[in-house]
Amino acid sequence: MADNLQATPRNQLLGLLSDAMYGGLDWMKDPQRTQQMQGLAGLLESTGIPKTTERMAYGEPLTNIGRANVPLLKPETAEALMNVAPFAPAVGRLASRAVRATEGMPVGMSIKDVSYRGSHSAPGPDFGAPLHDLSQMYPADVYSEKAAQYYGSGNKKADLEAFNLAKRVRGNPDAEVTMYRAVPKNTDISAINAGDWVTLSKDYAKTHGESVLGNDYKILSQKVKAKDLWTNADSIQEFGYQPQGLLD
Repeated sequence: MADNLQATPRNQLLGLLSDAMYGGLDWMKDPQRTQQMQGLAGLLESTGIPKTTERMAYGEPLTNIGRANVPLLKPETAEALMNVAPFAPAVGRLASRAVRATEGMPVGMSIKDVSYRGSHSAPGPDFGAPLHDLSQMYPADVYSEKAAQYYGSGNKKADLEAFNLAKRVRGNPDAEVTMYRAVPKNTDISAINAGDWVTLSKDYAKTHGESVLGNDYKILSQKVKAKDLWTNADSIQEFGYQPQGLLD
């Protein structure tokens, strides 16, 4: 009997699409991603679209036609239909950016003080794009007029500030920029250290201090070069400070 078992036939195109979706979701769920990114993965998965695509790849029925006392549509199929129609463009962009490691969604919990930096390491040359060349992680339209719409965090003022700055320093690794970091109001914390999470927006740092640090915070700032700030494309508002002079 076992010798007669065969793999279930799978549609090649739909199979690739399903693998891409789940690959992107797995990347977003990685513990090294921000808490918001992991939460977004759960939200996308709850739409039913990944599961429905997987069922389609294996030719499984998407409805319960012929079965008594059950809903006509399978739960995940119903969820997918309700979600995909009005939000198809946005979902497509999110899925594409997840697969390409280019998401730009609301985050803030990940700007951490050195003492509680934890396992969520800031990006750098090993995995990330420098501020002067975001296209190493983001699609080319990150420099377009719709960048804030496609890759913003939801904080319109801070997003415009960050993307305009990115445009200004594009192609100029030695351009001088100011980075900010909200930290606990502790006299022992007086400097931004290599490996810290930082932001380009003072307003964003203030929001982080008020929400995450319970309004008991201070904001540190420092002028650095564009080549010292690195993003993993989780958010245009969060960069890793990796001084290149220390790495050369």
